[in-house]
Amino acid sequence: MLGATRVDPIGGKVSGALLVVVLAVIVAILMSLVYVLNPSDQHVPALLEMGILSLVFALLAYFGRAFTHQPRFPQAISWGFTGLGFGLLLLTLGLAPSGTIEGLQRVGGFLVVLIALAVVLLFAVWGARGAASEASRGAERARWASQPAPNALNYAAAAPPATTATQPTAPPTGGNPP
Repeated sequence: MLGATRVDPIGGKVSGALLVVVLAVIVAILMSLVYVLNPSDQHVPALLEMGILSLVFALLAYFGRAFTHQPRFPQAISWGFTGLGFGLLLLTLGLAPSGTIEGLQRVGGFLVVLIALAVVLLFAVWGARGAASEASRGAERARWASQPAPNALNYAAAAPPATTATQPTAPPTGGNPP
């Protein structure tokens, strides 16, 4: 087409696999620091910190999809971090010894984590529905784009509109007017 230019999306600057490797190295370093810096009798707070760190990295990987030309890699690691984070938080809150987390803190922690999990699941369903509708729209766009463009100068293709029962008919020719 004349005058049409190709616009590249914002993403496409970084490889998705490279982003995943960088995030994995940073997570390994931070998780090791959490493990080393917490005393040996503070396993429960360390596990809670690791769960929160996993959820933070899940968000970073999710938003990192915008900067890659392979968004499936960061999306996959985002789901992995999400599962790890919620798993660590729920299992730590549920299985922690009774002296480490008090009853009200445990119930409050469960409520916060379950509400966050519900929000994540709602957004996941919303995103899946959006992807499905975008796929059907993309198929319709492809079908429309494969058809030849109509030519405004082709008078043979133009047809008069069909007459309907609501339109008046032409008067008979050769008769006397009323």
